[in-house]
Amino acid sequence: MSNFKRHILFLLLTFFGCSSPVKLPPTFKAKVVTVIDGDTVDILFNDQSYRIRLADIDCPETDQPFGDEATEFVSDECLSDSVTIETEGEWDTYGRLIATIFVQDTININLELVKRGLAWHYKQYSDNQEFSDTEDEARNKHVMLWSDSNAIAPWDWRH
Repeated sequence: MSNFKRHILFLLLTFFGCSSPVKLPPTFKAKVVTVIDGDTVDILFNDQSYRIRLADIDCPETDQPFGDEATEFVSDECLSDSVTIETEGEWDTYGRLIATIFVQDTININLELVKRGLAWHYKQYSDNQEFSDTEDEARNKHVMLWSDSNAIAPWDWRH
């Protein structure tokens, strides 16, 4: 590798991060400051901003049917509120903390999205039986996205 390429690689790693993600407590209170979409929010914790990717689920993309409804639900339930974050400390490849959000300490927003037909259980990354059962119930009731017999999963939509 030439010196020029090494220098460019060093700069890229320096500016885009080669350090490990921040270690956060497994459970903590934070304020939701931005809702990016149904399964991604920005929080403020100890005067630091972090991007959260909701665990166990995948919501429709914003340009997909019911994507706006998923985003609106999360905004209505969480935006500007203090929420409880639970995490196992895993970060995805985009630098988002994988976590579950609870409002009023007991309402699991991730699970509520599935229950309301606004998210799929993301079985590729989750084997949580409660999410699988909840998705089956929403499908059987034809709730929101399940009212469309040809609903396209977000991971297929993205491709």
